[in-house]
Amino acid sequence: MKIAVITPYRNEDAGILTRCHKSVLNQTYTNFVHVMVADGNPHPMINKWLDNEHIILPQAHDDAGATPRAIAAISAFSRGYDAVSFLDADNTYQLNHLETMVSTIGQNDVVSATRNICSTQGNFLYTDVIESDGNLFCDTNCLFLKKSTIHLMTHWVTNPSFKLWSDRQFWSSIINSNCKRVHCSEPTVNYHSRWAWHYQQAGLVPPADSVWIDSLANGTLVHKKHLDVI
Repeated sequence: MKIAVITPYRNEDAGILTRCHKSVLNQTYTNFVHVMVADGNPHPMINKWLDNEHIILPQAHDDAGATPRAIAAISAFSRGYDAVSFLDADNTYQLNHLETMVSTIGQNDVVSATRNICSTQGNFLYTDVIESDGNLFCDTNCLFLKKSTIHLMTHWVTNPSFKLWSDRQFWSSIINSNCKRVHCSEPTVNYHSRWAWHYQQAGLVPPADSVWIDSLANGTLVHKKHLDVI
């Protein structure tokens, strides 16, 4: 199975991008390509890497990576890739993630992986069996999709005011399709969280730079710093 791991990025620094890329390169499964998608702000370091593909979009879409994911996935499938997975630039995979996804998918179209919630520095907080459960919701980083899902890729695109929920919109399109799904309970994704409620769930005081989701008067969803709401 030939896999494209798709990472949209915009303003992440070199250290974050390198951490993400290394977690993909070090996979025990080797038949893959890491596709980095610059959302209007390409990092010069990535052009020097010889072990990835670099798609550069001319303008930022400012939709939390949704459009870059759709474009890169359609491109990969049209070029003969059998499956895609998505990994945001600030997150990482366990070494056996892709191997586990390939061994799990069988005749299904979709695997929903389980994630570890970690601090932004990478410290383990807890394994998420509540929020991203492969039933009501599956986090973007936990999606593994066969080419049979290509018709769903445009469902990444959403109203700008709803951009922070684009992953839930996309998961809803999977739920409402005839795609066959399977959930993998082994945690193979590391979600490096800035969300205040993840720290609360772990019994910790949220860091000063943690964020909540807030709604503006016009209904647009935005990040709000933790310190702004206490």
